[in-house]
Amino acid sequence: MKRKVLGLLLFLLIVPLFMGCGQIATIGTVTIEIITTGDNPGTSEVEENYISKTMDVNFTEEDTLFTLLIDNFTVSCAAEDGGSDEACSYEGLYGHYLLTIDTLIPTETNEYITYNINGEYAMTGIDDTLPADGDVYSFAIGSF
Repeated sequence: MKRKVLGLLLFLLIVPLFMGCGQIATIGTVTIEIITTGDNPGTSEVEENYISKTMDVNFTEEDTLFTLLIDNFTVSCAAEDGGSDEACSYEGLYGHYLLTIDTLIPTETNEYITYNINGEYAMTGIDDTLPADGDVYSFAIGSF
């Protein structure tokens, strides 16, 4: 009888551990925006920039802004040789360097992809930015 009870208790302790393996709970939602330079053809107003794509994305405690971009957008990064790496497999000294996100493609040599967090210029790279519930990440073309 004792063996049956101990076996049942052990089963009840172990099964939930295995059932939860591989499942990481969502801890929040962020908004990611792509801001396009130019006039929005879908409106009658004249703009210099407009949000061409916006997406609400759920995240877990293991996510960074980089993983959210890779999982939800078409992204290419700089390769080790300076070319394009669609798999974003190369991580440089300062992390991944974004070349494109969806339709956001710098065309001039002095242009790059920049991003803001809640309207403020980001002070960390995409690899080091941990999502926070309710934050808005806006990506646009910048120039120097």
